[in-house]
Amino acid sequence: MIDRTSLKQIPLLFVLLWSTGFIGTKFGLPYAEPFTFLMYRMYITVAAFLVLIRLFHAHWPDPRGALHSMVVGALVHACYLGGIFSAINTGMSAGSLCSFSPCFGWFSGCLSPR
Repeated sequence: MIDRTSLKQIPLLFVLLWSTGFIGTKFGLPYAEPFTFLMYRMYITVAAFLVLIRLFHAHWPDPRGALHSMVVGALVHACYLGGIFSAINTGMSAGSLCSFSPCFGWFSGCLSPR
């Protein structure tokens, strides 16, 4: 089992990994098409999550929760990250994307029924 000190480091690790995603994408796209690169990134993510699931003995969601997670994940990765990767591939700077991409979360919150 993981101790509390290690658990407190997880948000820091998440921020570090997420914030380097735009830079990594900029360096990786010359070698693969945007959605191919995204697919490889997702394979790595799935492998990491399988390790974390085993490590933390995570419980699987009920079928409705699993369906919700799959829909949200598909939309985030196909629409948001796919759009980001395609924009970088067509020449938009990673810095410009980092400037306005937080707005997507705000727009989603405004459109939320709750």
